[in-house]
Amino acid sequence: MLTSTSNNVVVTHITDIWNKEVPLKISLFAWRLLRDRLPTTDNLIKRHILHLNAQLCVGGGGTIEDAKHLFLFCDFFGKLWYGISHWLGYNIVFPENVTGHLYQFGTFSGFSNSKHSTLNLIWLSCVWVIWLEMNARIFHQKEASFNQLLDKVKLQSYRWLKANRPSFVFSYHSWWLNPLPCLGIFL
Repeated sequence: MLTSTSNNVVVTHITDIWNKEVPLKISLFAWRLLRDRLPTTDNLIKRHILHLNAQLCVGGGGTIEDAKHLFLFCDFFGKLWYGISHWLGYNIVFPENVTGHLYQFGTFSGFSNSKHSTLNLIWLSCVWVIWLEMNARIFHQKEASFNQLLDKVKLQSYRWLKANRPSFVFSYHSWWLNPLPCLGIFL
């Protein structure tokens, strides 16, 4: 039922979020994200929980906050994807929807399934870091810098890999500097 094709989400893409190396709550969060069921400002306004004047993104720029904007196009949060792709050593032009973004991020360069799974893990880490930062800004009035968010994605993905993949024997320093050789990818 969780991976049905309602709302025009392709099953093959949505199964990518059910990664056994990430906590279940992250996969459930991503499932809600792909179905536009997160409590973003626009969804809260639609449900009459917030007033219409409360719709600006916490990342700045004065734009309406919906999931697509927050996770892909926000002036602050959206550029995190380019930091991640730079860290991975790739230049990517991302699609304009969240499902396409997940699919493209996990499948660029035709990697094997284990590498595909790791790229999806990094994608899940990134969307989770964005969500936590948005909540920190709203509820705690704390703001992390771009570099701090990028480091959080790197550290979180490293911890998930280290905890769940016995064959992952690399140091955080190696992962932080150059993740592709840690994944067995040599360009």
